[in-house]
Amino acid sequence: MLVTTRRLAALAFAAMAPFQIYYAQEARMYMLMALLAALSVWLLDTYLRQPVGSRAAWRTAGAWVPITAALLYTQYFAFSVVLFEALVFVATLPRCWRAWRFWAIWGGANLLVAALYLPWLSQTFQQISGWPSISEAFTLPELLRRVFLVFSFGLSWDNTATTRMVAAFVGLALAGLATGLWQTARGRGRGFWLLAGYLLMPVLVMYLLSLRKPLYNPKFLLLAAPAYALWLGLGVAGLAQVVAALVARLRAGALAPRLAGGTVALALLAVAGYGVSRSAAAYYFDPKYQRDDYRGLARLIMASEAAGDAIILNAPG
Repeated sequence: MLVTTRRLAALAFAAMAPFQIYYAQEARMYMLMALLAALSVWLLDTYLRQPVGSRAAWRTAGAWVPITAALLYTQYFAFSVVLFEALVFVATLPRCWRAWRFWAIWGGANLLVAALYLPWLSQTFQQISGWPSISEAFTLPELLRRVFLVFSFGLSWDNTATTRMVAAFVGLALAGLATGLWQTARGRGRGFWLLAGYLLMPVLVMYLLSLRKPLYNPKFLLLAAPAYALWLGLGVAGLAQVVAALVARLRAGALAPRLAGGTVALALLAVAGYGVSRSAAAYYFDPKYQRDDYRGLARLIMASEAAGDAIILNAPG
């Protein structure tokens, strides 16, 4: 029940997340980055669960290479996820140091990704070193607060996130933490720590890079948004399981615990959906959050252009 409820709840959170809805309607690379990051981490998790040196492990590592290389080419900040995966690999080595095939397969996969990205590496350093400061300075707690609000309520959180709904999402996040720690205590915590690193590593990298040049922009962190949906899904599943266990102790029948747990999960999703509905509505009906009229700008240029005209783009970057 825990696994099924967690997955379905995570899918629901991902589908109704205002932050992802906003960028899903933008014809740029940010949602593709989120998809490729999720696939890359999922393949890493799959590889760690497979028998060392098996055909399935070879196939998984082979699929991880092009997905991760494409992720790096999609957006510069994607390196934060690849860095996290490298740290997972290093952390796993003491347990698998005798299994040379584990080293060879995954190490070779990383070398292939590096070789595929090598042609663009010099351009990457040039671009990153030339980035200006794009935000005011911030502390790590302030960054965590902003990320939580944006991931929960989207870019319009400042006008749509009520105190009660913030408290509800904090409760779900804490329930996800408690459920993950409970799984760890029962010897099934590897997936939870992988999820925690996937969610927090990009945030930590943004903070460390910003010590030199502040560069807070939430769209760079979209690649961690699937992890946040999984985290909230874990919280919903944990609360549903607690209620099911309490009902089971009442001896109300074999079906009653499942019905009670499912009802709690649906109720939590309904509350969350109501909370984010205002944020989604703001994107469509509040001029403050609507896009600039680029079509109108293009029509104006086409109508007034003359031979020899030049266009100067004055943007923060």
